[in-house]
Amino acid sequence: MRLDELDREKGKPRIVLGVTSFRSLKFLRGVGDYLASLGWDVHLVSSSQGGEGQSLNKNVTWHKINMSREPSPAQDLKALISWMRLFLILKPDVVSSGTPKAGLLGMLGAFATRIPKRTYHLRGLRLETESGLKLRLLRFIEKLTCAAATDVLADSPSLRDEAVRLGLVSPNKITTLGRGSSNGVDLNIFNPARKNSNTVRALRENLGLVPGVPVVGFVGRITRDKGVFELAAASRMLHDRGVPHQLLVIGSTELKEGVAPWRQAGLTGNRSPVLVGHVEDIENYYSLMDILALPTYREGMGNALLEAGALGLPTVSTRATGARDASVDGHTGIQVAARSHTELGAALEKLIESPQLRRTMGEAGVMFVHKYFDKENVLRQLAHYYSEGSSVKNR
Repeated sequence: MRLDELDREKGKPRIVLGVTSFRSLKFLRGVGDYLASLGWDVHLVSSSQGGEGQSLNKNVTWHKINMSREPSPAQDLKALISWMRLFLILKPDVVSSGTPKAGLLGMLGAFATRIPKRTYHLRGLRLETESGLKLRLLRFIEKLTCAAATDVLADSPSLRDEAVRLGLVSPNKITTLGRGSSNGVDLNIFNPARKNSNTVRALRENLGLVPGVPVVGFVGRITRDKGVFELAAASRMLHDRGVPHQLLVIGSTELKEGVAPWRQAGLTGNRSPVLVGHVEDIENYYSLMDILALPTYREGMGNALLEAGALGLPTVSTRATGARDASVDGHTGIQVAARSHTELGAALEKLIESPQLRRTMGEAGVMFVHKYFDKENVLRQLAHYYSEGSSVKNR
């Protein structure tokens, strides 16, 4: 408590940032350090560090609160009490929590302990792809979380609009900063000029990618909501039409049978995709691709599309919430209807067969990301938002 009082005497504003699991710490990469550099006393809450906390934010104080991703009344109550105890000790000026469970518990705990600024950072809506009882439960949770918050920050304009349309939050309570983005794109890392040809060549050989055959890449969780079954069906359609390509799929699987999409589409033998799990140096894998495909059903913001765009890759994505904000249809890539493997396949074929179109869209993608999603600018806007609160209005 003496340290707490000393910080108050120094006039340091205090903020608590929260996510549910260590996998979601990527959303906060560099945020804590940036705020600390501006004089904030920064605290970070998650279920576990997973070995990533210190590498993501070095100048923060980390607190572990066990939270289950799925509903668990007994564990959720225990976690809520832990949140409240932490707030009573820290007495933060701002609490900002996101991802469904941390968002709910963080906002309820902050409301109960009368934290003056309570920001629910809305990073996506799971309810968009649910139905029945689970849909009703998720809708109730989102409305409760928004009600407990003093303000809601949505990662993209279309996510903001969808939350309002669904009646989860009033229009004057939710905002998006600039063109959106959960954390911006680090243009020092995602920079075409930094491409190491020797590293990329060695990686290509290790993965067994065939030289000269266009590579269609996918980056994300291997789950139905990301459109992997449509991607597999589109690839089969292209093979049947004699369109040369190879799939490079990067991400950890959340399916009971990880190869289900490819097996269902009959992608075997030399048609099989190259499957790679979670990787840290994702920028090197983007350098192997000619096109990035993200046929998602829903997003908060299509971060993979922004990263690919920064590296000069044209994209094929859907017009789903969050995804449509991360590219410009017909300019940096092609947008198609979600759940349509035929539209997806046609768009991929158009880009595969036109190297010039790929180059043109790739160059436009670099300019688009640099103009709107530079990490430094996004963090600057975020810091201002936390400092000024509701004075930051929708743009």
